[in-house]
Amino acid sequence: MKKISVISISLVVFACIACDKTQQATQDKPVSTKPLQAAEQAMPEIRFEEISAKAGIDFIYEDGAQGDKWAPETMIGGVAFVDYDNDGDPDLLAVSGTSWQHYEDNSGPVTVALFRNDGGGGFTNVSTEVGLDFNGYGFGFAIGDIDDDGWQDIYITALGENRLYRNNKGISFTDVTREYHVAGEKQGYSTSAAFFDADNDGDLDLYVANYVRWNKEIDSRTNDNVIGLAKAYSGPKVFEGVQPYFFRNDGASGFREEAKASGLNVNTHGAKSLGRALGKTLGILPIDLNSDGYIDLIAANDMVRNIAFINDGKGGFVEQGEEIGLAYNNFGTATAAMGIDAAWLTDDLTLTIAMGNYASEMTSIYRLDAQHFVFSDDAPLTGIGPKSRNALTFGVLFIDLDLDGRMDMVQANGHVEPDIALEQESQSYRQPAQIFWNCGPGCARPFVLMPLPLIGDLAQPMVGRGLAAADIDNDGDIDLAISEIAGRLRLFENKQQAANNWLKLRLAQADKNKFAIGAMVEIHYDDHVQKQQLMPARSYVSQVENILTFGLGKSNRVDTIKITWPDGQQQIINDVAANQLLKQVKQNNN
Repeated sequence: MKKISVISISLVVFACIACDKTQQATQDKPVSTKPLQAAEQAMPEIRFEEISAKAGIDFIYEDGAQGDKWAPETMIGGVAFVDYDNDGDPDLLAVSGTSWQHYEDNSGPVTVALFRNDGGGGFTNVSTEVGLDFNGYGFGFAIGDIDDDGWQDIYITALGENRLYRNNKGISFTDVTREYHVAGEKQGYSTSAAFFDADNDGDLDLYVANYVRWNKEIDSRTNDNVIGLAKAYSGPKVFEGVQPYFFRNDGASGFREEAKASGLNVNTHGAKSLGRALGKTLGILPIDLNSDGYIDLIAANDMVRNIAFINDGKGGFVEQGEEIGLAYNNFGTATAAMGIDAAWLTDDLTLTIAMGNYASEMTSIYRLDAQHFVFSDDAPLTGIGPKSRNALTFGVLFIDLDLDGRMDMVQANGHVEPDIALEQESQSYRQPAQIFWNCGPGCARPFVLMPLPLIGDLAQPMVGRGLAAADIDNDGDIDLAISEIAGRLRLFENKQQAANNWLKLRLAQADKNKFAIGAMVEIHYDDHVQKQQLMPARSYVSQVENILTFGLGKSNRVDTIKITWPDGQQQIINDVAANQLLKQVKQNNN
């Protein structure tokens, strides 16, 4: 979260001028002779209807704000889809903050909600019934099967100690935080987290991003003035960064914290001898960047350079963010990065990474040059950059919203300063979400911002934070959940009418890592190829459903499905009919 000041406004104006020049330069390149207007005319309506009240979703995100403007109030918003009872329907999780009095005396109401999907369009809050009793100042989730019993467990990140709940066969949850040694520090500030198998031993490890070393005393002395206001919310520069937690699962006695030993501690430049943590991470994405069969990790950081941890294949990591081009934006500066997601774009399978940024910073769109293993921030070239500049973006996701076979991008937006309009007329606290429609290879730019009248209730201004995705009604297309600061959890049903075909895959393994986290799937149909990795941890403090959805356009069959399981074994499935959920189980991990 950026500090707002008159100086920062001048820098933003300069950056915007430079951005306009960059945009003009890219428009002068002979990218395509097909006019953009043709793409806009072909754009479908991808209308979303908010069904929160109708579906029984009544959760409110409490931020505790009473006018003191403590920095954590701007960051809450965890939302996740998880089939906790294994009935085939994605259930919905949310966690919020609490009042500061309740935070300090460890009292107050439960701040987590689990809504069970009844499969018929309704949700029921079962948090008390199943024993989810977290009552702290929560931020986000990680979902994973920690003990390979076939039931997904829940980890909650928080201001203060984090919590781990073990799933008791879909009936109840037990707090096993102490038993598994994953609480973290009592004065911690954890944001995004992810379960993934870092060393390919079959056990899910846990990476937990930490933000800053926050306390009220430092925050109260900060004078981040907005014009006309006594105090604005403090930015990350006021506070020291914090190293992450990395809890390695030994498959027997639980987890051991090994961030430093695994190469996951990174210090600021020129301060290694002082041990000052770079930290300030808000979004994380586990992903196999170099296709070597080991999961790497990207950390999206707030106003310090981003981090890319490359897995060394021996259980450790080497930080190479600057070397491979993910540390900075296309101006060579660190951004205020929040959410993160990635996709291999259809046909050429170019790995593309999106990071949501602060207002007046374009959403970063890093594209991989696989031959040289280096990324470049091509935001203006993609069509996303200039159109995302005015938004303050937290949650980002690549999703094929209209099932035409091409990944679109959606982002949840909302400012951090309620009175920002008093300083900047172009800004507002509540902002609509944005959909960038992927218009295909014949367009001047790959992505086109959809006009608000075409996206339905997603056009409603909100203070968006977390963003998660799942097919809640099993009709093939992807629905969305978005959290809102000091507002309600919003559930949006996808009402697109493109009549395209699709294929869903639910993967499982009989031995360890039963939900096949990290598996890679590539499909071939007609003259097209798509690729996705099964990794629920993405966006901002959120988790998506544990199912892969491939839009097929008008194709009614998939010629070949190639599954690369987490242990590297490959499986080929031929001639699969469209419009079905394919359940594929790997019998062993040998």
